[in-house]
Amino acid sequence: MAGPATNTASLAVLWKTIGRRATLIYLTTIIAGAILGGVAFDTWFSVAFQKSYTAVHHADGWFDWVKTGGSVVLALLLVHSLWPGKKTPGCEMPEALPSLEITVLGMTCNHCKMSVENAAKSIPGVTNAEAIPSENKLRIFGQANVQAIKKAVESAGYTLP
Repeated sequence: MAGPATNTASLAVLWKTIGRRATLIYLTTIIAGAILGGVAFDTWFSVAFQKSYTAVHHADGWFDWVKTGGSVVLALLLVHSLWPGKKTPGCEMPEALPSLEITVLGMTCNHCKMSVENAAKSIPGVTNAEAIPSENKLRIFGQANVQAIKKAVESAGYTLP
């Protein structure tokens, strides 16, 4: 149950997408569910198959070392993928502060938000755009011609004061 939900690739993506706190809550929930499910199953298994249960347990010998070694390698890969400062190609974040903020009137829904953002992003030099309909604001990230942005937003059907 916990294998696909806690593999290294999934955890690395979650860590970078939803953040450390949410990923740790997710991981804790998966681990607790797996442990509780295992205890419940083990309790049922030992009662249901009490006579044959002892025959199932035997020493794995050298294979215990393989399992332990694999676990160590996977743990090291997980730590490496989550190491701070490591940049994933294609996941660059925009500048911390917008380079321009424009008032845009007429945005009332998510469709309006997307239309305004797409219009602004179509201008060369704009690395990202964030429309906030509740505040009638459009935040521009990057360096672009203000008049070109205003013209693109107006051609999308929105008003600038």
